Amino acid sequence: MVRTGCLGFLSVEYGDLVLDSITLRRTESGRFALSFPAKAGKDGRKFSYVRPRDDEARRAIETEILRQLGQQQAVEVVDG
Repeated sequence: MVRTGCLGFLSVEYGDLVLDSITLRRTESGRFALSFPAKAGKDGRKFSYVRPRDDEARRAIETEILRQLGQQQAVEVVDG
């Protein structure tokens, strides 16, 4: 049985920034997924505190985080 759900919270250094509360999850299919910190507005819409600016940045971030965690598997990234 593969553990799914929240695996932990990451604190990531990127240049002079420290990005806290990035969540590492494993989906039911066994894939890793990153969730970036967000808050919900009064109307229920989510607003990200920090997120990749585009898909290229998203891939670079996820690749580096998994490399440092010792994983080779691709992840899907979820905003908020």
